Amino acid sequence: MGTPGPAFGRSNLGSPHHQRHAVRWRARPGVGLRTVLFFAPLWFANCQQDACGTDFVMVDGACMPRCDPDTCGDGLFCVRNVCRPQCTAGNDCLGDDTCRAVQSDDGRLGRYCYGPAVSVSPYEEREHGETEAGTPLPAACDTDEDCTRGSARHCVNDTCKTLCLHHAHCEPAGVCTGTGTTSDGTSVAFCERDSFERGMGQYGSRCSAPNSCDSEAGFVCISAGEGDTDSYCTKPACTEEADCPSGYTCSETREPRLPCSADCGLPAAPPGEDCIAADEIGAGKIYQCDSTAGLVLRVCLQRDFCNECETDADCAARPGQLCARGPDGVKHCTVLCSPGAGSCPWGASTTCEVFDEELGQPTCGHRFGSCRGDGSSCTPCTDDGDCPRGFCTGSSFSGERFCFDEEAACVCDPGVGNCSGGGCPLTPGGLEMNCVPRTTGAPPSVCFGGFTSGASRLGCWL
Repeated sequence: MGTPGPAFGRSNLGSPHHQRHAVRWRARPGVGLRTVLFFAPLWFANCQQDACGTDFVMVDGACMPRCDPDTCGDGLFCVRNVCRPQCTAGNDCLGDDTCRAVQSDDGRLGRYCYGPAVSVSPYEEREHGETEAGTPLPAACDTDEDCTRGSARHCVNDTCKTLCLHHAHCEPAGVCTGTGTTSDGTSVAFCERDSFERGMGQYGSRCSAPNSCDSEAGFVCISAGEGDTDSYCTKPACTEEADCPSGYTCSETREPRLPCSADCGLPAAPPGEDCIAADEIGAGKIYQCDSTAGLVLRVCLQRDFCNECETDADCAARPGQLCARGPDGVKHCTVLCSPGAGSCPWGASTTCEVFDEELGQPTCGHRFGSCRGDGSSCTPCTDDGDCPRGFCTGSSFSGERFCFDEEAACVCDPGVGNCSGGGCPLTPGGLEMNCVPRTTGAPPSVCFGGFTSGASRLGCWL
């Protein structure tokens, strides 16, 4: 999936400020937050069926815990890889399920509750580790046979656990952070509880509109736009990584609007202009003051390609990701890849090589040599904090993320609005940058990205 960034050709390049701020929607009234549709690419690696392993099965391009009808419980059958009951009408079903005449996964014809593939059956487990009636599942075990409830229950370190490959397998009760060994000696990951809010519309919940998250508890929807099936609910106002669940990072975005009254060293917004209220600014609030950037918004975002990490669990909010060293030796979220196959996110800006000798397998790394540059235009970035003289933007074509340096001045020929070059340096990938007018229209213009092919593919690398 591409990144929701500037997508425009030479004829309508316009201001990078305009393009950046055009992709916004207002959160539910009362939240007080105009949520940015961040340029963070929502790219997911498709795992191959043989990569799912014996305990998982491919459903809609993702590895899900394999449903076993023998362990579903009384009156439940595996239907689209979820333990579901038979039904006569829609009100017999839960969640988004409907009552349909279909075959169960083992070929039995009937009317079953049918719906999206989920990792925890709403008919079988209300919370991880409990039956529908709230009875705790068996704790101690010697073999998998002692763990009789659930579709992926295994005896791990002598305790019944639910196996997982990424955090979504554990929703809504926890995350895929446990590691251990099964009774047959296999090393696995399993679900553990955490202390973060994981109810409907909270951390990890999918969202289809700004008001589909639990706004009363302060949650907002991060989305690439209409039709984005990978959107999710999260919270703003983090101050450090510990404020975010496993798999998330506290990401910084500059706020272009001014405060309604002078604050953070900034002047008050002109009368009638959209602005940030004083009660939304400060420690623990949605917006904070930054000595160099003015108003900033810090939000818990799912770690994506190039976000720094320490363990695989740090990257497990996105299926297929792992934590490995890049070309500079720094650990970041990445994916396994096939050299020469074009299998990396961020398009031409990335390459597939064995960077992590301990891992010993090819992973994707940035051709720049690291995932962060010095903040110059077209050097790589993950959020606005990496671009002290501007902001972090990206390409809707490749998903590549790069800095826009607002201090990189250029001049086009008289009468020409936009041009290639104009005194701009070449991008790290050897492309001519675009010289575009500032938002105010006052000279000089500024250098912004390049075009990788023809007149429509914005990027920094050939």
